[in-house]
Amino acid sequence: MLGKALSDSFYAAEIKLRAERKMGELLAKREPPKGTRGQLKGSTDGRISGGHIMIPPENNEPTLAELGLTKRESAQAQKLATRG
Repeated sequence: MLGKALSDSFYAAEIKLRAERKMGELLAKREPPKGTRGQLKGSTDGRISGGHIMIPPENNEPTLAELGLTKRESAQAQKLATRG
């Protein structure tokens, strides 16, 4: 009975490891976030009031937070994926 429980436990751990490795592979293929650098529009000479208008880049990739992941979890999964 104990042998079966250990076997099941090892099997579950193997499935979890494979899933984390696959997640790391998928995360590594994602397009990196673009940020807002160089996205300003508007006057820089001060003739038009209101200052600069920030136009965020279009990026349809979900954030790590939207995926329910922390930066640490993402980094660990990607590291695991590179170890193969």
